[in-house]
Formats: sequence, C-alpha cells, structure tokens
Amino acid sequence: MKNQFFRIVLALVMLTCSIYKAGAQNIQAEAKLQQYTIRIGDQTKLFISVHQPAKAHVNFPKLTDTITGKVVIVKANKPDTAYDKDNHNAFTVTQSYLITSFDAGTYTIPTFSIGSEGGVLKTNELTLQVETVKVDTTKAIYDIKQPMAVVYTFWDWLHDNWYWVAIPLLLIGG
Repeated sequence: MKNQFFRIVLALVMLTCSIYKAGAQNIQAEAKLQQYTIRIGDQTKLFISVHQPAKAHVNFPKLTDTITGKVVIVKANKPDTAYDKDNHNAFTVTQSYLITSFDAGTYTIPTFSIGSEGGVLKTNELTLQVETVKVDTTKAIYDIKQPMAVVYTFWDWLHDNWYWVAIPLLLIGG
C-alpha cells in the first residue's frame, strides 16, 4: 500500500514538472537593433523582446548607462506589451533602449540574461557598426556664417520692460 502511494506521488510530481517545463520552453528571448549601422553620435534603438505565455513572469536586465565601453544608453523606455493575435494566452513584452556611440568602430553587443520561472533566457549577440563622417579634404576650409545683426528699438525695450515704466507712473498718479 505504501509503495503504491509513493508511486502515485512520484508520478504526480513528474507530471507536474513536465507540464511546468513544457510551459517554460514556450518562453523565447531575442534582441535586435533598429539600425545596425549608424554614424558617430547618431542614435538607434535596441529592442529586447520576450515571447511568453500570459501567466509567465520574466525579469529584464537592469541596464543603466552603458552596454559596452563605447555604446552608451541615452534613454530606457518602459516595457511594452503586445498580445499575440493567434494565441490569446501568449504575449510579447518588449523593452527598448535608445543607444549611441561617439567612437567609430564595430561593437559587439553581448547577450542579455533574462530571468524567468523556467530558468535564465539568453538573447542573441548583436553587432553595431559606427561609421565616421566623411570629410572632403579637396575643398577649402571656411568660416562659419557670421551672426546676424538684429535691430533692438525703444519700442522693443518698452514691450519687454513695460512694468518698469508702469509702476512708477502708478505711484506718481496715486
């Protein structure tokens, strides 16, 4: 009798684990860039997306100010959730970051670890190409445009400082 009870409990535990593991395998993580090639100082968006069942919970990585030494995070947006049209029990959560770089070169954005109930998910590795601005050395160097001269009349001053005239006149009139 005891032996049969333990077999039933063991079978239930194994069934529960296999159902839990099968649900966890439906969670997928990916990373992508809006543009894979930018110029120095330009910005692009980094998207970290997790496709998951509706009841699953994931923890996105905490990215603060830099991804690598030369790729800087300008802004981190709030996560966005979109439900799957075909499967109403699944949705995609996307965390986007506005990134830039001020040094030319090819930078590898590493994989990101995302915690989930089924374990740690890894995103794919990305490559960002940062190009310099091409300078035409055959043309002559020239100054920037000179400042424009703006005429500032008495009426302009009176419009900006009317209260300095109105207050003394009211005090004298009173």
